[in-house]
Amino acid sequence: MSRNRKDSDECIKINCSGSVSLQRENQLKKYEVLTIPRDSSSTASLPNLKEQLLSERTSKSELFRGAYDPLTSEEYERLLDEDGRIVDDHKLRQIVFRGGIKSEIRSDVWKFLFGFFPFHSTRREREVIYIDHCLQYQALKKRIAEFIAFRENNSDLSLISDSYNGDISDSQNYKFKTVKESIAEISETAKAETEQLIKSIQFVAEVKAVRLKPKVERLVEDIRMINKDVTRTDRDKKYFKGKNNPNLFILKDILTTFIFSHEEIGYTQGMNDILSRFLVVLKTEVEAYWCFTRYVESVSVDFQEEGMVHKIDLLNNLLEVTDPHLYSYIDSCDLGKLTFCHSWLLVGFKREFDFEEGLRLFEILSSHFLEMSSLEAEKVRARKRRKDFEKDKGLVCCLDRDLDIRLTFDLFVCVAILVSQRNRILKCKDAVEMFKCIAKLTHYSNLEDILFKAETLFFDYCQKSVVDSFQVIFH
Repeated sequence: MSRNRKDSDECIKINCSGSVSLQRENQLKKYEVLTIPRDSSSTASLPNLKEQLLSERTSKSELFRGAYDPLTSEEYERLLDEDGRIVDDHKLRQIVFRGGIKSEIRSDVWKFLFGFFPFHSTRREREVIYIDHCLQYQALKKRIAEFIAFRENNSDLSLISDSYNGDISDSQNYKFKTVKESIAEISETAKAETEQLIKSIQFVAEVKAVRLKPKVERLVEDIRMINKDVTRTDRDKKYFKGKNNPNLFILKDILTTFIFSHEEIGYTQGMNDILSRFLVVLKTEVEAYWCFTRYVESVSVDFQEEGMVHKIDLLNNLLEVTDPHLYSYIDSCDLGKLTFCHSWLLVGFKREFDFEEGLRLFEILSSHFLEMSSLEAEKVRARKRRKDFEKDKGLVCCLDRDLDIRLTFDLFVCVAILVSQRNRILKCKDAVEMFKCIAKLTHYSNLEDILFKAETLFFDYCQKSVVDSFQVIFH
């Protein structure tokens, strides 16, 4: 782009490069030239200077992580306006990212964090939403019962009603808060005002449920896997311990309902471990189902082989950029290029930390506060661009290049674990020793240290993505 000038004043020419290195300019297309008057502000005339609209980012040493306490009930109440809305969900995500959530309010906050309630919904609106969720789930369970009854003479479907290999043999022990009981908790005023609405919601829910016609073969195979996985889900935890534990029935029912209504996703090993977290925290079947469903829908690609291979590739690229020597050493041991991190990512590091720390890490990752497209990432890039521009006295301006927005924060957590234990890894002499070492990596790791390291790596990557893109030439 060029701009003609009628006068003969001195001007500044700015060469716009699309390359990572200015030394390669002879190998690339000629730069376009932007000409601006000498007496005008060159900084103000540069395109895409979004940093002028952004507040100053704190220094790299002042990360979001630090001596922060989990979100308390008092802080949570202050985030609600008089109608019960969470107006500033960004602030909520920031507090959760910094320190997690106090256990006594975790259930309330998770319902927002995982999409059971919209952040901007009022208390009154949430009562109606709750009824809607209850009736939809009730309609789905009714439809499943009818589907099974219709095909009860089909031997392939007999396994749907099979017991859990003796762990639960008496379905009468299956006690939980029913949909009817859940709705009964809604205020009498709300029920009176929404009686007609409830009938309408119920009708729509039943129509949607009746339209579901899953393939029998896929359903049978998924339920066979569910039956096997449920029996070994967190059996060392009090919530799922013991024979005939009713919570195992709830776990199975939710997973069965999910695959019945999400045939395109189906069941994958690991979903039971994710669901158990929701059930332990939320306690009720309806809430656990919907939060689990919203979560799996958002990460469904990671449960597919192609999606997980792609994520492992991103992880390999990130480690190679972060610590080339460590990456080469792990690769030389023929461990399938970090495929051992697959289970870490799939279930949100559940088996790498104790249960309570795992819950905290899960909610921190699910806050989505730090992403490549987030305001915080843009602030640190803007600060880097501005700092470099001022350092070079306006002769070089930097823009973003090679920024991979597909990198999620959980990948930085993986790299943080590996880098923090690099000395142990580098002592391994072969693949066998490496496997044993990897299995114990997180036993030597402190969660807070890992999170601090992951955030440092995140901002390092953001700054490295800023390269020289403009060269200013005076004439």
